[in-house]
Amino acid sequence: MMNLHNIVRPAITAINPDQQITIKVNKGNQHFAGGIVEPIFEEISTTAQVQPVPSSEIQFIDNYVSSNTYRNFYLNGEFSGLNRRKGTGGDIITWNGFDWYIDSEPEPWNTVGWTKVRGVQQL
Repeated sequence: MMNLHNIVRPAITAINPDQQITIKVNKGNQHFAGGIVEPIFEEISTTAQVQPVPSSEIQFIDNYVSSNTYRNFYLNGEFSGLNRRKGTGGDIITWNGFDWYIDSEPEPWNTVGWTKVRGVQQL
């Protein structure tokens, strides 16, 4: 399979440079006495293209909250764990001083080296 993304990548990064991010992939929960539960994360450093979510996409977000800030992250690498349909979730991106909860994977192109996810800024 030809990876067209790798062919156009130099042109993309010349206009919009990659941003350094950390993905916290949810690996389950750790249970403590007293019913306390804490998530376990595997942290992965990578780069991504970060873009605002266009209004044409925002209008289709389930449970959209107008006071939230949304961003699309085009992640470099194969992140098959970021898949809502498979029931995996709870993943978080750390970027620009904030955590962004991944609420959707609109374009799962992880078989060709990148994945698009949508994040909601956490305060």
